[in-house]
Amino acid sequence: MTLGMIVGNRGFFPDHLARSGHQEMRAALESAGVKVLALTEAESKFGAVETRQEARRCADLFKQHREGIDGIVVTLPNFGDERAIADTQTPQTLHNAANTEEPLEVAPEGV
Repeated sequence: MTLGMIVGNRGFFPDHLARSGHQEMRAALESAGVKVLALTEAESKFGAVETRQEARRCADLFKQHREGIDGIVVTLPNFGDERAIADTQTPQTLHNAANTEEPLEVAPEGV
């Protein structure tokens, strides 16, 4: 089975959660025998989708592999921006990351 994975990122929340969320979700899916198709850190910040441009890049990736993708998983490890993700125009299953870390704080301006 192959799943497209979209990791949402929201800029004013801690970015490191997008990176760790990407890594953890990929590891969980791959350990279950699922092949994962997602943006890489070379294609977007932490391989996540925050902007409409990144959403289009992700949609293009999925279009290139549409015959081999069985579904799409969306994970929002730091309350990612769902508006950009909606622009991918793909059927999606949403995953909400567990808040097991310290309480979230808004990132300082410019981070």
